[in-house]
Amino acid sequence: MSRRTNGTKCDLRLSIAIQCNQLAANCYRSGACMRSVLSILCFLVSATFGFAPPNETSPASQSASAPATQPSFSDKVDALVQLLGHRDYRTRESAQRQLAALGDAALPEMVRSINHDNPEISRRIQGLIRRPDDPALRIETVRQLIRTGDQSQIETAVYMLFKTPIVDYPRFKRITDGASGIERAMFEPICEQLSQWRQITERFEARQARLVVEKPDAARREREMHEGTYFYQAEAALWTAIEAAEDYRAARKTANASASTQPVKSQHSTSQPGR
Repeated sequence: MSRRTNGTKCDLRLSIAIQCNQLAANCYRSGACMRSVLSILCFLVSATFGFAPPNETSPASQSASAPATQPSFSDKVDALVQLLGHRDYRTRESAQRQLAALGDAALPEMVRSINHDNPEISRRIQGLIRRPDDPALRIETVRQLIRTGDQSQIETAVYMLFKTPIVDYPRFKRITDGASGIERAMFEPICEQLSQWRQITERFEARQARLVVEKPDAARREREMHEGTYFYQAEAALWTAIEAAEDYRAARKTANASASTQPVKSQHSTSQPGR
């Protein structure tokens, strides 16, 4: 049955093709332009053999058929951060592993949530924070860690800075100049200590360049001493910052107490009673 049907279709198409040829010849002999002849042929062939011009899809239908926008990297990180506070332990562990696998690229979003209201999220993020390789990202991470007010996080921030003082000092100086309130109170002593450490490190690096060639053993000993000094410099910055924060809070408390005890002046009429 199918062979007979297919044969019938082939005969029909062949018959129509012959008719198209005759029609084109008649049109041409009658003086019709070749463009008109070709247009007629194209239409008939398309209708006969099932060819059709491509449909022009409207922009509206294209947008409707387009796939949904994929979530951004920032959205992905934020979703994983929220899962750090999930009630299921395995879900929390999985989210933490995925965030760790994303590397430094995920740090900007994670740092923003380091003071999350959920202590579980905050704790896990603090465990994921590491020293970023990118200097700008490192300074922003330092800023957010100091903002926590937590001594261990401030210590982490200070050690991040003092590892590369020559690179990090200019950026940290800029955010210190733009800070205010308790942040500025804490940033300033760190910045001052970092400036001193930068100068020491610059002199050390200049001397090392010469000693490595002339006296390699002396260069190695001096590098070990310099690395030990790094810890003392960082600790000094840490404790001066903590003391500065305590002094700032005490001063604010005193100022608020003084303001609350100020007597309120009553407003009396200044007009004199009539005589």
